[in-house]
Amino acid sequence: GIPMVLLVVQGGPGTLSTVLTSSQEKCPIVVLADSGGAASAIAEYIKNRTISNKNFKADKFADQLEEIAKLHEESHGNIITVFSIQKATPGNTKDLATALLQAIIKLMGSPLDDNDNDAEMDRRISRALRLAIKWDRKDVVNLILSELVYKNVKNTTNFGFTQFHSIAL
Repeated sequence: GIPMVLLVVQGGPGTLSTVLTSSQEKCPIVVLADSGGAASAIAEYIKNRTISNKNFKADKFADQLEEIAKLHEESHGNIITVFSIQKATPGNTKDLATALLQAIIKLMGSPLDDNDNDAEMDRRISRALRLAIKWDRKDVVNLILSELVYKNVKNTTNFGFTQFHSIAL
């Protein structure tokens, strides 16, 4: 299927429900931390476990934020990518397009649950590499490959590690 990512910009209380549902479905989410509203509340809660925005302090919203944070932690921090527009600069490799791609790839290349086998991990890593290559993002391909080396992933030959490495370079 086509990779999807939820982009959260501002938003009201209904946005929390959307983010919670997307988290439950293991859909990658990019939150624009400094855009205000629900986006800022989610980013703050994930980072500090606090709620400073009075619009999101009600128990219902606090419960949703807690569930979102819990699902994010269970994914090893891979479901939600927090992006700051204020920290982005022209020419910086961490632009919004990169954040969107990395959000998708983080989930593709990580165990979604403890029952993932090596073949499933290889399939997802292969798909992530292909996507990064299609987007012509050598920096992201190199990041994936360096993480593979760092994690000492087994059976890297199954998805043509050498072939992807040579394409990336």
